[in-house]
Amino acid sequence: MYHYYVIFLILLIILSLMYKSSNLEGLTNNYSTRFVNKGPILNTKTTKLYDVNYDTNMAISFKLKLDGKSGGWTQILGITTSSSGGDNGNNGGIRGPGLWVHPNSEKLHFMIHTDNNWNTAISNNKISSEIGKENRFDIIRNNNRYYVYKNKSLVENVALNRSSSTMQNKGYLYTSFSGNPRVNGIVSDVVVIFSKTNLSLSSIDNSMEGSSKSVLMKGESLKPGEFLVSNSGEYLLNFNIDGTLNIGKVKLVNNNANLDTYTDDKSLKQNKIRSDVKWNSGVSSDKYAVKLTFEEDGNVTLKDRNNKILWATNSISKDSKYLVIKNNGKLAVLDSNGNNIWSS
Repeated sequence: MYHYYVIFLILLIILSLMYKSSNLEGLTNNYSTRFVNKGPILNTKTTKLYDVNYDTNMAISFKLKLDGKSGGWTQILGITTSSSGGDNGNNGGIRGPGLWVHPNSEKLHFMIHTDNNWNTAISNNKISSEIGKENRFDIIRNNNRYYVYKNKSLVENVALNRSSSTMQNKGYLYTSFSGNPRVNGIVSDVVVIFSKTNLSLSSIDNSMEGSSKSVLMKGESLKPGEFLVSNSGEYLLNFNIDGTLNIGKVKLVNNNANLDTYTDDKSLKQNKIRSDVKWNSGVSSDKYAVKLTFEEDGNVTLKDRNNKILWATNSISKDSKYLVIKNNGKLAVLDSNGNNIWSS
């Protein structure tokens, strides 16, 4: 009798996992756009992160830690119909939406183009992001109603006129609109979704599950089995379990974006994405690399278990700020303005 009970429990768990997997896949297939970035994004001016397809419903989520107040307007993120990053005040793009911090303040300013007004407030100077404290913000649009959350608590609930230009056209996600200075702080864990079906906080949380970083900051490391992915989702820096380091073009296993891992020919657990190798560090598996680190001095090192450097970018500089995979498949160390200090 006990054996039947155990079998029943196992079957119940399997069915539950199958339901969850199919439910997540159904949600994913309804998305016109889904951009997910775990960890910090580049804090550089007018850097395009992703091409988006607008749709009826929208969700934007991010974490913000302000370092201090700025003298003028500073931008958190922006989506525009202009491929060069312009909004209504510059180059004719349509604001949809733009997210700012008010001058000399920690108050936030969320604006979007509607059919009646190119600069309609979703939330204007009502929500604060305390200096020195990380807060999560979510903006969700279902049809014409907008919900704004701070740390998952609802703080705004407004109905606006239709915004057909930001429900139907193609758009571009930028760190800031053309000419706008960046926010004085760190923006991280960014999710942008456009969908025909209604969205919720759960849609955002589910999208973050299994997501990967696109940026390493000084002091951060990767261990074998982890990777960085380009903002386009096309390339990744893969720190393989055998200690080799390479850049490849993404190929989803069995075309299943929800597959977390696969087992290779040696029965080793690998990342969820295979890739065609475009570049490698030249360090073979018999060297047993165990850590890739963006050092505080700006150098990037690959070390073995005895802390011996096996490979390095030799990019020692006080100006080094980001290690990224660019959308052209290059690994690069960038300064605060997005200029190359080193590139593969």
